Amino acid sequence: MDVNSLQTNNLSLNSVVLDLDGVLWIGGSLGQGAAAFLDLLKREGLPFCILTNDCSVSKVDRYNSLTRAGLTLNDEQLLTAPEVTRDWLRDAGVRTIMYLGAPRALTDLTKELRVREVAPVDAVVVGDLFAHFDRGAIDRAVKAISQGAILVAMQRNQRWFDGIEWHVDNGFWVAGLEYVTGRQAVVTGKPYSPAYKSALTRLGLTVPSNTFFVSDDIMSDLRGAKNFGLKAVYFGSQSTVPPWVDYVVGDFSSLASLLIGEKHG
Repeated sequence: MDVNSLQTNNLSLNSVVLDLDGVLWIGGSLGQGAAAFLDLLKREGLPFCILTNDCSVSKVDRYNSLTRAGLTLNDEQLLTAPEVTRDWLRDAGVRTIMYLGAPRALTDLTKELRVREVAPVDAVVVGDLFAHFDRGAIDRAVKAISQGAILVAMQRNQRWFDGIEWHVDNGFWVAGLEYVTGRQAVVTGKPYSPAYKSALTRLGLTVPSNTFFVSDDIMSDLRGAKNFGLKAVYFGSQSTVPPWVDYVVGDFSSLASLLIGEKHG
C-alpha cells in the first residue's frame, strides 16, 4: 500500500525497527533527512531500534561513526549482527566458540563467551571474513564442526546493497563451510527470526504485533520481517513490490507521515 493512499484503520503503531544500510546509511554516509527523521521519532515518543546485518566492525565502531555523522542514539537503539548472535548463543547455552571473522567485531561476542582457536568448542561462529581470510583457521573450524560444534552464521545473505552499489555478502563463506562439512548453519541475522526477536527484546516487547519494519531489501529483510509477524515497509524507489508488502515509501517525509499517523491512529 502506498502511503499516499493510506486509509485510517484501527491499527495503532507501538514501535519501529529500521534497517541501517540502504535506508539511514547510504554509501558510507548518513542519508539525507535521516537525522531529522530520528529526532522526530524521539519527540513523538515512538520507540525504535536500528538493526544491521553488518558484522565487519564492533558496535562501538558503528556507534561512533553514526555519532560523528550526526545521529544521537542510546545503546538499545542500535543492534548489530554480533549482538544478535550473542543473544542466540547465550539462549542456546553455548559457552565456548571458535570465531571466523573481523577481529573488532569479536569484542561484541566475548562479553559472555570464551574464544578458543582449537577444538573442542561448542560452536563455530562465522562473521565477515573478506579482509581476514585464514586457511589454517578454516581447517581448524572444519575439524571442530566435524567433532560436534554447531556452525553458526551471523548472516548468510548472497549480496547487500549500500544504497549505491551491490556487494558480495557473507553467504559466500557460509555456503563453503556448509559444503565442506555437510552441516547446515544456524543463521542468526536477517532474514532469520533471531534478528527480529533480539530487536523486539531491545524494544521491551515479546510479540511483534503493531511493530513496523523498514528496509530497502524486499526479498531478504522485509520477507523475514513479514514472516516473523512485523508490518513490512519498503523504503526506496522500486516501481513494483510484492503484494505482501504492507506499505511503500520513497523518502523520510513519507515515512514520517506513515509512522506518526499510525502512532496516533
